[in-house]
Amino acid sequence: MLGKHLVKGEKINISKISDYYNKFTIDITNKVNNEISFDIDIFLCMCEVNNRINKKKIIFYNNPENSGENIRFEDFFTDDIENKKVFQIDLNSVEKDIYKLIIGYSVYKNKKNIDKHGTTNITIKFINSTMQAEIFTMDIHENIINNNSGVIGEIYRYKDFWKFNAIEHISKEGLIATIRDLFDVEFY
Repeated sequence: MLGKHLVKGEKINISKISDYYNKFTIDITNKVNNEISFDIDIFLCMCEVNNRINKKKIIFYNNPENSGENIRFEDFFTDDIENKKVFQIDLNSVEKDIYKLIIGYSVYKNKKNIDKHGTTNITIKFINSTMQAEIFTMDIHENIINNNSGVIGEIYRYKDFWKFNAIEHISKEGLIATIRDLFDVEFY
């Protein structure tokens, strides 16, 4: 079953269209551009109710799961065509002081390629892990030479529900500066 295709600014109530388990897989793939040497690292920042993000709780390849083990990261180097990164999330077990999960990325590129124009496509699939049903997809066409980071979207609590907001924000700044400016959060 194919899910809804989200565009920038669109919101979806993921708790309402999912089962009560609220277990999800976020599958993020990017196409490899063989003319340009680059890597995209995906991050998930857990934002506390007081609008603060603990740097030690950012989930990524060097910190693949949080202490509650309700968010896990896996990095798959599939082939020369695409790279795949996955978050496994159990929203029912996310700590009560966390009200937002911000999904972003950093682009690491070879300085020799700085004069080239390079783009890649980033595809996001949000899948109900229990039912193995796709809830939504997003496609981002990223200029990897002119930008250093981006925010894909945010999963946030609204009353008793979890919602997703498709942000699709790209930036020349680093990821922490981008998130700080976009969400007015403090990192500690």
